[in-house]
Amino acid sequence: MPGWQNETQNSSSKPDSPGYTDEQQQVTDLRRRLADLSAAVITHEFWEGLDDVVAARMALKQTAHNSPVESREAGQAPTP
Repeated sequence: MPGWQNETQNSSSKPDSPGYTDEQQQVTDLRRRLADLSAAVITHEFWEGLDDVVAARMALKQTAHNSPVESREAGQAPTP
């Protein structure tokens, strides 16, 4: 992104910005994907039929946490 030069005494000048590195762009993309997926999970109609949504979400989180890493990496659903 180009910077600017200002000739007046009371204003600042900015050098050119190097822009995003590839790694920074990947982090931005992953954070955006995380936010989108989180919204999809939170607003899914499944949660409407539960009495205690917080307990159900915690149980799901614990199940995913206790599942073997290999099955999660392969995209398989954890077994309860």
